[in-house]
Amino acid sequence: PMTPEARTIWYKILVGKVPLRHFLRQIGRSTSSLCHLCTTSFEDTLHFLVGCPTKNDVWTSVLGYFFPHLHFSIDCLYTIMTTLTWPSTIWNPSHLLVVIGTTLRCIWNGHWQSSIHNVPFHRQLLVKRAIRGTLHILTPLPLDD
Repeated sequence: PMTPEARTIWYKILVGKVPLRHFLRQIGRSTSSLCHLCTTSFEDTLHFLVGCPTKNDVWTSVLGYFFPHLHFSIDCLYTIMTTLTWPSTIWNPSHLLVVIGTTLRCIWNGHWQSSIHNVPFHRQLLVKRAIRGTLHILTPLPLDD
């Protein structure tokens, strides 16, 4: 299970329709092609999703919480998101997809809140939201008697 919002975001990734800064600049919605958060790198899809150091901190924290014995490189995460293939060390891919989908949604919302409304991109808050949202989806509801 994944939230509809997370599915929509993931669909945009799979079909190559992520609204990157260089595209937004071409249509007059941005003045720069640099990443809004780190302001030092050109924003391509890899950087937008996982390569930005600010966003990568969120990914590292959330994935470390749910998969403490595994390491996910930037390239590995990018491959999972763009091809829906995961490492053979993952024994429960649906669990991984929920973690990634929920984290992606939190980072996406944080990115656009920062970019559009100048709300600070608060990494620790996004980590907490991603963990809480993932646990909410993965934790079964108690059965009524």
